[in-house]
Amino acid sequence: EAFLNDYYEEYGGELSEKVYKNIEKMRSEADAVESEYNSKSEQYASGEISLEEYELAAAKNEAYDTQRKAVDKLTEQIDRIESLSQKGIKPVLVNELGYNNLFYSQSNQTQILILICAVVILFSSVFSIEKGSNMLILNHCSKNGRKQLYFKKIFTVIPKTFILTLVSYLSLILQNNYLYKLGNMNANIHNLECLQEINLNLSIAEYVILNFIFEFIFVTVVGLIITSLSAFMPQLAVIIISACLFILPSALYMIDIYSAKEVSASYLLNFNALILDKGISIESFIMHYALIVFCIVMLVLSNRKWCLTKER
Repeated sequence: EAFLNDYYEEYGGELSEKVYKNIEKMRSEADAVESEYNSKSEQYASGEISLEEYELAAAKNEAYDTQRKAVDKLTEQIDRIESLSQKGIKPVLVNELGYNNLFYSQSNQTQILILICAVVILFSSVFSIEKGSNMLILNHCSKNGRKQLYFKKIFTVIPKTFILTLVSYLSLILQNNYLYKLGNMNANIHNLECLQEINLNLSIAEYVILNFIFEFIFVTVVGLIITSLSAFMPQLAVIIISACLFILPSALYMIDIYSAKEVSASYLLNFNALILDKGISIESFIMHYALIVFCIVMLVLSNRKWCLTKER
């Protein structure tokens, strides 16, 4: 990986004659070393050279084994992306190590699970705290305390989930960038082996943004559901119910209990895992439509619970 990182840093980008020449040069060097080792082996077997000379040739050949593996990897990648030009896509030599780590199906499920835990802790007492602090009757005795306060509480969920999602998503990207130096983000996503089957014509940067937007929207939906629940019950009850709905299935799926997959929030909120597994279709997002409908119903019910209290 270190060898490939250095190579991509120097030669990464649009395919050029320089890339082909450099790979051929590395292959020739590795073949020459291997040929020398085979010759030394025969000489040692016939007693023409000492053990020290043989071991030196063996160590040199073993050192070049890393270069051979890197050349094989690069050749395989170039053979794959060369055909993209026939589809009107510019072939770009991209360091796939970091992007594979960022985009594979379970890459950010831990991040999403931690994000949901944070959302549960933050929003489980949004409305219930009013009752616990004996402010409920005072709030409900005025129009502002019923309607304006309700909508203020609901709308403040959005900037908080945005900041949480942004920080957690950026930390994942920065971690992979530190390890693998993510580059060539203007290249088409089909230059990456892990995304070549996805039916979207986007750059890597656009795909990263789309992934973030999807995650932000549905983390916000989860946050609104938890906030709505707090209008009906104490904080502890909200935490228990939210954990059963959003955290427990994800935790079970992450320890390879696959029956929990279809209701796992960390899987369903992971855009990349979802489309790699199911593809892009209406059926792939059926659980998301259900989640949005459930969120709207909960918001309506919590609004009635909080706001329609004038007569009481």
